[in-house]
Amino acid sequence: MRELQPKLKIAQKETDAKLIVVNKSEKEAVAKEKIVQGIVIECNKTKASAATMKADCEAMLAVAIPALKSAEKALKSLKKSDIQEIKAFKLPPKGVVVTMEAVCMMLGQAGTKVKDKETGKKVMDFWEVSKKKVLANPKFLEDLLAYDRDNIDPEIVEKVTLFCTRDDFTPAKVKKASVAAAGLCQWVHAMMCVQN
Repeated sequence: MRELQPKLKIAQKETDAKLIVVNKSEKEAVAKEKIVQGIVIECNKTKASAATMKADCEAMLAVAIPALKSAEKALKSLKKSDIQEIKAFKLPPKGVVVTMEAVCMMLGQAGTKVKDKETGKKVMDFWEVSKKKVLANPKFLEDLLAYDRDNIDPEIVEKVTLFCTRDDFTPAKVKKASVAAAGLCQWVHAMMCVQN
């Protein structure tokens, strides 16, 4: 037994050294486990956020797609004579003026500054550009149907989205002034619905 004691002391030292390594490894493993748990928690948050965004997008699409199809149907129902009717107005009703202003904005057409008859102040007028450029374009309706709704300039979206909140710019109100203008109004609203 005495001759085994030096071997036991050596074995004890080796065991103590191995225990230190095992304890250190165990502490590192616990630390790594905490890091992994943190990553899992963040991943779950991201997953939940993505699921919410997906649901929101699907809800928006559920509204936007029918609005878009309805607007396209309204555009397809318009004839050149309807466009000529709008163009023929000498003093267009407010619903027509408002609609053509929004259409000009969508098409990137700038208005001209004119003196307001009531206030005497300078205001932007889109009626002349509507008659001379927009409505005079023989491919006007085709251009609207082929409009690149996925790449609308953010500045246009910002301006027209605000425009779409106006009480006097709804298809129902515009329809009182012109059925053709109501179809154009509906198209503008649908383009903004797809953006938001």
